[in-house]
Amino acid sequence: MSDNYETLVDNDPNPAIDLNDDERLDALLRAFAATLDKLDSEIEQTYDDLFIDTASFEGLEDRAAEVGVQRKDTDSLEQFRTRVRARFGEATSEATLTDFAKIVLRVLDTDSSAITVRGSDTHEEPIVVVEADNGAVEGAAFDQSTLVDLLRGSVGAGGNVEIQTYGTFELSGPNYDPPSSTGLNEGTLGSTIR
Repeated sequence: MSDNYETLVDNDPNPAIDLNDDERLDALLRAFAATLDKLDSEIEQTYDDLFIDTASFEGLEDRAAEVGVQRKDTDSLEQFRTRVRARFGEATSEATLTDFAKIVLRVLDTDSSAITVRGSDTHEEPIVVVEADNGAVEGAAFDQSTLVDLLRGSVGAGGNVEIQTYGTFELSGPNYDPPSSTGLNEGTLGSTIR
C-alpha cells in the first residue's frame, strides 16, 4: 500500500464507515492514492532536475542549455554532468584562485583534502597548478588531459591549467622479489599534464 492510501484511510472524515467493508469506496481511494503517488513522483523528479547533481539526462540537458553545453554522443551521464559542472563554474567564477579551487572540487567530485591549487609564475603564461591525489584524478569522469581542457576555461584569458598528481606506489607482481636494501621498491610517484 502507498503512503497516500494510508494517509487517506487514516484521515477518514467519517469513521462510522468501515473502509474494509466497502469495496467500491476502497477501490476509489486506491485509485485516487495511485494518482497522488504518481504526482508525488513527478514533482520529486521535477525538483531533482533543477540541480546538476541530481538531474536525469533530460533535466541535465536543460541545465546544460543554460550555459551552452551540448551533450556528446559518447558522454555517459557522469561525464555530461562533469561538463555541465565545469561550465557552470566557469560562468559563475570571478576568476579568483578560490573560485577556481571550488570548480576543481566540483569537477573532480572530491573534497578539499585531495587537492591543492596554487598559481605559478614560473612559466611564460600564467598557470594554475592543481596538485591532486592520484585517486581523485583516477576516480574522475575523464582522463587528465580532458580535465585540463574542462578547467582551462575557468582560469581566465591567457591562462593555463596544469594537473600534477601524487600518490604512493609499491613494486609488486607474482614473481617480484624485492631487493633487501638496494634499489627502488616503494615511494611516491607523480605526473604532470598541461
